[in-house]
Amino acid sequence: MALPARLRSASQYLLTWAIHATTRLQGWLEQLLVQQAIARAYLRFARANSRWAQSLFDDYFLMHAAAPLLRRAVRPQQHPSAVELAQAWWAQLARPAADGQEDQLADVIVVAAAFLAELDAELTVARAEGAPWGTHGVHPPHHADVC
Repeated sequence: MALPARLRSASQYLLTWAIHATTRLQGWLEQLLVQQAIARAYLRFARANSRWAQSLFDDYFLMHAAAPLLRRAVRPQQHPSAVELAQAWWAQLARPAADGQEDQLADVIVVAAAFLAELDAELTVARAEGAPWGTHGVHPPHHADVC
């Protein structure tokens, strides 16, 4: 038995709305996952790299200027590189190109790689603790050093 056109149209609308709502919810949960992972990774990073944490490679930088890059970390095929993160850190200083910048940037790339390793570890733990769909986890890891 065929459904009346009006009922078919309403059903299609509701299905489309539900798909879009699910997509928005998934995006929001992924953002939450990454924000929590960034915060936990930064705690460990700052302990091991206090000089850099005091040199504006800090939680404010990571949650603001670097946030668009770091949000990509949830998807391995779009994972940010240490070079991209180092360039974002350098850009926040608003310094014109100077002699020796390449040497200094090389140091920042090493630091950025260290932070990304901490972030990857956090995301791996989050995924292992439970993922309601695919490879995207939303349950934050439980660490003693996290309030």
